[in-house]
Amino acid sequence: MPAEVASVALNGEIFRLVDLRYEAPLQNNSIDANALSNATEKSTLQGRAEISLESLQNKTQTKHAELDLNLSWQRRAWRHTVDMNRRNDSEDGEKTEDSQKLEYSIDYFLTPEWFTRGNSFYQRDRVSGASSLHYNGVGFGRNLWKDENGSWEVLATYNKLAIGNAPFQFRLNTWLVSTDFKRKFDSENWEIYAKAGFLIPQKIPVDLIFQSEAGLRYQLNTNVYLNGRLMYDLYKYPGGSVKHQSYKLGIGTKW
Repeated sequence: MPAEVASVALNGEIFRLVDLRYEAPLQNNSIDANALSNATEKSTLQGRAEISLESLQNKTQTKHAELDLNLSWQRRAWRHTVDMNRRNDSEDGEKTEDSQKLEYSIDYFLTPEWFTRGNSFYQRDRVSGASSLHYNGVGFGRNLWKDENGSWEVLATYNKLAIGNAPFQFRLNTWLVSTDFKRKFDSENWEIYAKAGFLIPQKIPVDLIFQSEAGLRYQLNTNVYLNGRLMYDLYKYPGGSVKHQSYKLGIGTKW
């Protein structure tokens, strides 16, 4: 007598269990090797260009023009940043400043928070022939926090600094301690930002060089924004100091 075969009833039909087959469905979260490779290779490029103009009629006629350009490119753990600035000032038709600034930095992220940095900075005023400053350095930085609305970084680098032009040029070692902060408001139309850097030479003739900038940006549309900012610089020497403070209104674009 044949052995009884287990069966099951389904929708009025009888099925033998031995005839049933089970196939595992495809998992929606399965990893695509090509997608993972593309994500690893993904790079981001961000940029901003801004211009500010000013003409004042007081006891003297003062004119000001300034152009800023910022580019940032990141791929994997590497990040490249370039900052350029060109500025022209005149008073009663006589040029009082014709300066250029160029800064380049390369970062390598050891972790999402910690990174190493190599930096190079150059500044020159063609009106004042002796007003030249450049340095190169290496160091470490840290992301104190970062999200989709902003970030706050601090870093310290050790630099070789040169001030002035040959033959009246001073070369010395210095520490650079700097910070960079930016934050968008919930509406995403307003953004505040601030950055500052302290150059601390290890010996005279310069005690301290401090450069800072703080501002507020308002996004008119996807690409165009208005910007109001305050800039303050301090050069401190033995027996004296030189200060420079300015307020700027400008318009810019980002991508």
